[in-house]
Amino acid sequence: MDIAYHPIKQKDKKQIQRHIKLADCQGFMSHVRAAQLSLVPVPVADVKVQKNTEYRLTSSQSTDNSIVFLSNDSFPTHCKIAPTGISRPKIVNIRGENGRTYKLLVKSGDDLRQDAVMEQLFVLVNELLESDEETRKRNLRLRTYKVLPLSPDAGIIEWVERTMAIGEYLHGLGNTAFVQSAHGRHNTASHCRSYLDIVMKLKALADKKGSSKRLDKISARGGREDDSQLSLYEDMCKCFPPVFHHFFFEMFHDPAIWYQRRLSYTRSVAVNSIVGYIMGIGDRHTQNILIDKLSAELIHIDFGITFEQGKTLRIPELVPFRLTPDIVDGMGVTGTKGVFEGCCEYTLKVLKDNSEVLLTICEVFIHDPLYDWAVSPLKVEKAQPGDSNEDQITKTRARSHSFRKESHTERDVDTTTREAERTLIRLHQKLQGYEDPTGKSFSVNGQVKYLIKEASNPETLCKMYYGWSPFV
Repeated sequence: MDIAYHPIKQKDKKQIQRHIKLADCQGFMSHVRAAQLSLVPVPVADVKVQKNTEYRLTSSQSTDNSIVFLSNDSFPTHCKIAPTGISRPKIVNIRGENGRTYKLLVKSGDDLRQDAVMEQLFVLVNELLESDEETRKRNLRLRTYKVLPLSPDAGIIEWVERTMAIGEYLHGLGNTAFVQSAHGRHNTASHCRSYLDIVMKLKALADKKGSSKRLDKISARGGREDDSQLSLYEDMCKCFPPVFHHFFFEMFHDPAIWYQRRLSYTRSVAVNSIVGYIMGIGDRHTQNILIDKLSAELIHIDFGITFEQGKTLRIPELVPFRLTPDIVDGMGVTGTKGVFEGCCEYTLKVLKDNSEVLLTICEVFIHDPLYDWAVSPLKVEKAQPGDSNEDQITKTRARSHSFRKESHTERDVDTTTREAERTLIRLHQKLQGYEDPTGKSFSVNGQVKYLIKEASNPETLCKMYYGWSPFV
């Protein structure tokens, strides 16, 4: 907690603090000296539940039933500060008594309770997928990680090793990084404009008729002004031909391994897409999807927008899941046909067959009085950020704190109950195949085809928030 709430200094717009000295964190050293670290378990160490309730407390050798404790020299002298993110989390390396180093992401100003519950739901889904023969032999699963909330606005997240954000590979994290990104390296000047030109074109559309929020307003209305949205989207797709297939050529040089990794990627996209659709997970921009550089599996992070809260944002999210040109390009020449479509069907069938289990678990979560049904200002700023400076971010956090406090003390209980019931009804409709509440239910195959069509429809993608990068 001392590390999470430690303020970050910013000398000017270009010089941002990259490291902090743990001794400077108020109260941290006194708490470390007072604690018996050898009795404190590593918060993100994997300990499997044992039916016989027998666990090893020794740390000399790690096994499935051993609890790993901190070593006496667990904490380093300094920790890093993440270069991106509205909350600028700290990255801390701690050492366990087993000699292994664990990397943690310590965040403040963000409610991680929802992320923790979603990870628990993913563990349940993995158990359901493991129990089915068809999904088990295809190794269909969700990659999970540990999330430990410490307070309503702080917590610890397990660092997922060997991964990178797909956005980092595709277009980089800035104009300079774009040159080294896949689109910068593989798309020549004759086929792709510079990243800066594309951004300027977006801003020009946003500034049209003197309104700095023009693009957002057009998108929020869900319409097109002089076909500006669809034409801009099509133009940007031409400027950014898909390049994600190069990831597999660059990372996996052996043909057999290349084929297996591309297969793992396709299966991973399928499972994450269907589960994300059922749970209504939004804000799936390119920085919230990681890819394992060894197995090519996807790992989704940051679940602040769930149960279709994305449809209540300033610019509603209209697609069921992310299936943009580059995502499809990584699947090979068959695209969404074949492996992807088949794995989607197998996953959806398992979820439908176990719908009662899912509905029961989700009902407990949805009726939790601590759950915020309305989207807080901080969630909006994270999902669809504007041109925010540090003062604006601080004000946004303050508004979110008062918003959360008011929602827990003054909100209408009947309204909350109705919203929860509507969400459960929609969840039940998805599991029953009712995409149109007034129509007939789809078969598994028909529902998957409908979702793929909706997720890849240019007329829908062009209405997405431009920071979501629907063109890659």
